[in-house]
Amino acid sequence: MLVIQVDNTSSILLEFKKALLHREDQMPENVPIYQQITAYIKETIEKGIYQKGNIIPSEQELCNQFDTSRMTVRRAINDLVNDGTLYRIQGRGTFVSHFVFRKYLEVLGFSYHMRTLGFQPSSKILSFEIQKPEKNIAEELKILPSDNVFYLSRVRMADLEPIAIENVFLPEKRFPGLDKYSLEENSLYDTLRTYYKTEIFLRHEKINAIVAEGTDANILFSKNKGVVMHTWGVDFDTNMNPIAYADSLYHGTKYTFDIVIK
Repeated sequence: MLVIQVDNTSSILLEFKKALLHREDQMPENVPIYQQITAYIKETIEKGIYQKGNIIPSEQELCNQFDTSRMTVRRAINDLVNDGTLYRIQGRGTFVSHFVFRKYLEVLGFSYHMRTLGFQPSSKILSFEIQKPEKNIAEELKILPSDNVFYLSRVRMADLEPIAIENVFLPEKRFPGLDKYSLEENSLYDTLRTYYKTEIFLRHEKINAIVAEGTDANILFSKNKGVVMHTWGVDFDTNMNPIAYADSLYHGTKYTFDIVIK
C-alpha cells in the first residue's frame, strides 16, 4: 500500500502529492516502487505540475511520500536522469530537463529536432563571412589553406531561449553565393538541399564537456561561466565528400544528447 503523507509544503509539492493519490489506484500492486516513482514523476511533468527547469522534491521527500528507502528513490531518479528527463546540479538538487535532443545515425539538424519537440527554432547570426580556413579545418574539408570558406556563427534558440552556439565552416567553391540566403530563420541543411542539391548523409562528431567563459558563457548562461557540451566534427554528403566542419557549444543543462547507435 502506497502511503502519502500530506503536509503544509509548497503548492507544487501538494499538486505532486495529489497526482500520486490519483494514480495509486491505477497502478498494479506488483509494479516495483521505483517504477511507480518514475511513472508518477513523468506524469507530473506531462501535466505541467513540474515544468522545464523546475526542481523536483528531494530524495528524502520522495522517501517520505512513497514510504520507501533512499536507495529505491535514487534508482528511480537515476533512471530519469539517464533517459534525459531530469538532470542534477551538485549541491542544488534535481531538475526537469529543458530539451532532449535525439541524435540518430541520420543527420536531421537542429531546426528539425526542435520542431519535433514542439519548440520554434530560430537563430541569431553572430558572424557570416568569407575567410581563409585554419590548417586543421582545411584538412578536414580536404581543401587548400588558400581556398576560401564561409564562416557561419549562430546562436541557436528554441522559443527564443539560447540553447547553443554553432560555428560552421563550408567551402566557398562548393557553395558559391551561400551568404545571400537568410539563415536566421531558415535551416542550413534545408538551404543546402534546396539550392545546392546537397544532402547530408552522416556526421563524424566528437563530444566532450568543458567550462565556457566570457562571451560564450554570457550568451548561453547570462553569467561569466557555465558547463557546456562541446561538439566538433565533419558533415559528409552522399558521396562521402566532406562539406562542412562544425564546432559548437550546447548549454549543459538545457540540452541532452540521446545517442542511438545502429
